[in-house]
Amino acid sequence: MIQNTQLPCSHNSQQYLGHATLDNSAALNALNHPMAIALLEQVETWQADPNCVAILISGAGDKAFCAGGDVKYVTRRQPGESDGDRIGRASDYFECEYRLDETLHRSEKPVIVWGDGIVMGGGMGLLQGASHRLVTERSLLSMPETAIGFFPDVGACWFLNRVSLGLGPMLGITGAHLSGPDAVFLNLADALIPSELFDRMLKALQQAEWFPEAKANQGVASYTLGALGQATTQTQTSMAAQHQQTLTGLRDAPTLHHQVEGLKALAGHANPWMQKLARNTAKGSPLSIALADAHLRQHRFSSLHECFAADTRLAARLVQHPEFSEGVRAVLVDKDQQPKWTYPSVDQVPESLIQEFTRT
Repeated sequence: MIQNTQLPCSHNSQQYLGHATLDNSAALNALNHPMAIALLEQVETWQADPNCVAILISGAGDKAFCAGGDVKYVTRRQPGESDGDRIGRASDYFECEYRLDETLHRSEKPVIVWGDGIVMGGGMGLLQGASHRLVTERSLLSMPETAIGFFPDVGACWFLNRVSLGLGPMLGITGAHLSGPDAVFLNLADALIPSELFDRMLKALQQAEWFPEAKANQGVASYTLGALGQATTQTQTSMAAQHQQTLTGLRDAPTLHHQVEGLKALAGHANPWMQKLARNTAKGSPLSIALADAHLRQHRFSSLHECFAADTRLAARLVQHPEFSEGVRAVLVDKDQQPKWTYPSVDQVPESLIQEFTRT
């Protein structure tokens, strides 16, 4: 469910901060369809209310902001349901989720997302839609869709193409696990604030002097949050920054096949984070990796709306393919971690199939 509260501002009794909390702790605050509908409706209500000065979204508990979307919901038929019914239900879910994400991106009012703990898939869609993307020392960010036979969606072809050093497509095909410092270094977060300062952040936002005009309040939010960020003592280091020479070398591999093989070869690297990249790449669906790479590169210069429209088309096509259902079965349902992928390697995925999936 979504818990909504209005936090009054101290300088003007009519003004308030809209605070939405994702509360689905049994599933690490995964965003199911009713939650997506409720959050979209609430965000639109706050955006239309002149007394709401900013919107804050956080997750219940200290383990996760949001571990993703409800992919089991879109891949499994319900009792008495035809496959056509399931596909229609899946389309409704993705359309709502993507509309929510795009609405956040387009908000004139400040949107602050507290990305504490696990931030994956659908959670990344919410975080990246915010004007103020906050992470903590406990944050773990990832777009892990290739591991379940899907593709990096929720606007990833917009935000991954804005990652530092052009590493976005690689993050998408590997499902790399990123820390808070990684996220800041890679332009996937704006500030790292210690998790213990959450209540102080709420108080600071309530005590800020907000303007009546929505756009003017972007600067108020930046100033208020910046003061908290400056008080941070950084103890973690960014693995992505530390290994950027190796990563950029792999980025420039002549073909996707060469890049994937190079990533797999990191299994022998001395650093555990690099070894994890190798394992993630090796277990991912070759079809999904090829689709992710093509989708991200095809929309490198697309507009925000074009990116979400492309995600909608590709999701509608892939939800009908057995690759996605098989990945969800192996990783999230039966949990045997032994998916039977359609193709053994990316170089064996037919180019004609990629073109069919990604056609406009």
